Amino acid sequence: QDKPVRSRFPKRKIKTYGIDDLWAADLVIMRNYGDENSGYLYMLNVIDTFSKFACAKSLLKKDGKNVTIGFEEIIKRAKLQKQNS
Repeated sequence: QDKPVRSRFPKRKIKTYGIDDLWAADLVIMRNYGDENSGYLYMLNVIDTFSKFACAKSLLKKDGKNVTIGFEEIIKRAKLQKQNS
């Protein structure tokens, strides 16, 4: 049996100098699952590019106020983990 051909796409290199040096963030739209998720339609995902540690926060709306509150909660969680280690 022949194995399927695997394509290796070139990845963009990211320079980072340690944990919490550079984060990547994105909003995930989950409108189709709002009824199952207590009305939460969006999810804020943040990934530390050095350690690949990810945090997520569910959001009811994607306006500036709610996204800011979500980021503040993720930052507080990151600082707590940094102090505990």
